[in-house]
Amino acid sequence: MLTTVIRLYSKDNNTVDYATYEDNHLQKAITNIPINKVNTMGRVIVLIPSQYTTITKVKIPVKNRKTFAKAVPYALENNLLDEAKNLHFAIGAIAESTPVVIIKKSILQNYLDLLSQHQIKPDYLLPDLLILPFAESKLTIYSNENESLTRTGETAGFVGSHQNIEIIAKKAQEKANKPIEINRIIEANNDDFYQTIAPQITKPVPINLLQGAFKAKIPTINRNWWLVSIMAILCIILAISSHKFSKKIIALQMTSQKHSYLHQNSSFLQLLKQMAPQIEAGNTTPDKMTFAKNKLCFIYQNKTQCKKLIGTSKKISTAYPIIRVKNTAAFIKTSLKNQLQSNINTKITNINSDAIELSLDNVSFDYLVNWIEMIWLKHNLVVYNANINKKGAPGMVSITLKIKNEKIS
Repeated sequence: MLTTVIRLYSKDNNTVDYATYEDNHLQKAITNIPINKVNTMGRVIVLIPSQYTTITKVKIPVKNRKTFAKAVPYALENNLLDEAKNLHFAIGAIAESTPVVIIKKSILQNYLDLLSQHQIKPDYLLPDLLILPFAESKLTIYSNENESLTRTGETAGFVGSHQNIEIIAKKAQEKANKPIEINRIIEANNDDFYQTIAPQITKPVPINLLQGAFKAKIPTINRNWWLVSIMAILCIILAISSHKFSKKIIALQMTSQKHSYLHQNSSFLQLLKQMAPQIEAGNTTPDKMTFAKNKLCFIYQNKTQCKKLIGTSKKISTAYPIIRVKNTAAFIKTSLKNQLQSNINTKITNINSDAIELSLDNVSFDYLVNWIEMIWLKHNLVVYNANINKKGAPGMVSITLKIKNEKIS
């Protein structure tokens, strides 16, 4: 699984750190870089300074999450430093004592605006101390030249000066009924922080600030091995082609929509579906993939494996209304901006009024295949020629596609 971690600093500072991971292995860490130079891949975790947040717990005898969220400001009002209407309350897993992270709405919005300006779409956003390593009966203290971050529990911790941290840590040891180990980490190099948090990358995020009015609007895909992603995405197509949708639901939807629901199955995706099991079984990754004239080839260093679709594509029924695209190039440009990850080099060339050639560099293959399926099912835009090459990072590719706006019959 590919993950990008971006660490923001002052809410008015456009300089950030970012690191990329394959599972929980650090691939690279770049510090003090302008945010417009950040290149995201896979899921995106954004860290903000813990100093702007308050991490606390609250006891409310309610299990319904929506009701609980409404009650939190009232339960904490005596301890708030600002009016509740100006604060955002992010809630963790509801329990007897439920963790809550509080931040000013204006500060959170400033960070989100900064990310949006640079087309960065975070999947998770949390205080930086909550990504430090954590274990029961153990305090983790991470100190740099400016401050110390201390994580005292799964959803607990604080930030402060070095002297205050030492005093609090000693008091915590004294109050505990059992020994507490202190894991003290002193930063020596700029990338020490990213090495330290590596074991946490594959673990669930304890609290995501992107909830309620600030909830992330773009769904994510956590599959990053391109052949695994083929299988997962093409299961949807297989379900469609085998008519597993309820006939009653389809009938109801067809009567309420003016668009046709019948269109040609995509040869490109059909062939991917047929060939993916063979490639997966071989436990090998192709260096290149080509598709033309209903023929799909996976190319390795020492061999080429191809398959051609026999016969014409049959019409299938889906639960998606087909919405006709008037300007193919303009639609593709907008769709890429909304659906794929940011900072991709894109080139679109018109072939004719109904076809374009699209080139993308350094794009996640699982995002790409999902997007190809979406534009086919919803808009009858079909890939009829493709060249796909692996890039440096696992799961990343550069591609050239020819996409045709098929007529709806």
